[in-house]
Amino acid sequence: MGYPALSFYKTPTVFQNMIKQHLVSRPIFSFWLNRNYEDNYVGGELLLGNINPSHYMGEFTYVNVTRPRFWQIEIDKIQVQNYNSCSDGCQAIVDTGFSMIGGPPEAIADIQRQIGVVDEVPCNEISDLPYINFVIGGKTLPLTGQDYMLKVTKSLCVFAFQGVNPINGVEWILGDVFIGRYYTVFDMGNNQVGFALARN
Repeated sequence: MGYPALSFYKTPTVFQNMIKQHLVSRPIFSFWLNRNYEDNYVGGELLLGNINPSHYMGEFTYVNVTRPRFWQIEIDKIQVQNYNSCSDGCQAIVDTGFSMIGGPPEAIADIQRQIGVVDEVPCNEISDLPYINFVIGGKTLPLTGQDYMLKVTKSLCVFAFQGVNPINGVEWILGDVFIGRYYTVFDMGNNQVGFALARN
């Protein structure tokens, strides 16, 4: 679902062909991922050509794609209590194929120190963890402990950030952990990505 620049032969993607053939009403697609662990019925939804209002609340924050290859955007900064990462802005890709949130190993270690978590905590303690705030498009998009800790057993939760070395100037990967909190719209017509609070 990326841009043609990712294609080995530089051919149109499946979604671009759908746009050309007028098989979708708008050149967008949207993702909702269900993070409700008690609900095993629906894991999520990919909607081609539209947005589903039943899966989000409030207004969208849109940010421009900085490099039309992956869905690459700029993060203004990341805040955890008194700690700031990428204060001068940094590049990130929004990637539904990445299950966690990826970032520079040293930044991940700093965030872990701020929240007081090494790798895992009892799930009954995650509500006490501080917010991790992503500032994107001038708006603060917070993740709570319930968002960034993944439940692996009934009682054990693990930290859902993973150290990833920067590649081609991209420092962060906003994967399913982020998309689970924020309903995400990929707008190929306007080269933008939009985020709104997901309704779970």
